[in-house]
Amino acid sequence: MGPILRGQAAEEANDLRRSPAHTAVVLTQDNYQMLEQQLRLRGIETDEQLGWAAAVGAVQMMIRRSDGQVWELLHCSPAGLDDGEMMRANCAMTRLLHDRIDLSGTDWAGVAAALTDPDRQLPDGRTLREYAGKKLTALRRDVRSGAETLAFRQETDGARAALIGAASLTLVWGDRWYGMPAWPRIVDVFCTAAGDPEHPHWHGTPPPERPASIADVGQLKELLLAGPDQLDGDAAAWCIRAHLPYLNTTEAG
Repeated sequence: MGPILRGQAAEEANDLRRSPAHTAVVLTQDNYQMLEQQLRLRGIETDEQLGWAAAVGAVQMMIRRSDGQVWELLHCSPAGLDDGEMMRANCAMTRLLHDRIDLSGTDWAGVAAALTDPDRQLPDGRTLREYAGKKLTALRRDVRSGAETLAFRQETDGARAALIGAASLTLVWGDRWYGMPAWPRIVDVFCTAAGDPEHPHWHGTPPPERPASIADVGQLKELLLAGPDQLDGDAAAWCIRAHLPYLNTTEAG
């Protein structure tokens, strides 16, 4: 884990999430430099890493921790995605955003449209229209609000500043997601534990039996490194039962 974000930098990261475009908190160049310095401390040093972190942060702002919380309400509903499917969906949405992020200027309205395309297929096979049902309109409005905030940042402060602002949310949430610097280490330790029933990760409890698609630890590692959306539903569910989200990467020394 990186250093805990405190004080002014933490407040600025939260302000970027919750401020609609028309009331967005004014940030100075010094503020952005402070946020970028914090990102570097978490291993985000190159433009490619910034693009992935911005994608993760934008997913947080636009859908996972949006003002309206429509996606989270769907998640909590009887037909909502379970935790394994949510892990796959998080990765798929991050990948979708990363493919559309442009360091010279991102079409945030286009990103919102792609994210809320009724025909977009979730990893579990349902379309967004089938999953969201009557809440699709509210979801699109919610996601569009976050996109407008990022577009406002881009227009007023520049394309790179908007990406730094989005990426700064990973200082609070999502720093262990696919695409982040920590992910390869997480996968390495998790797969080491998967192949060793005596590993400290299991705390003396036998690990759950792996489904056929990831019976081979090498295959599990390959799929996770490619992204959790490459897992099938059974494999993703096993990763949740095996406490992948709570893995302590210091257990391996």
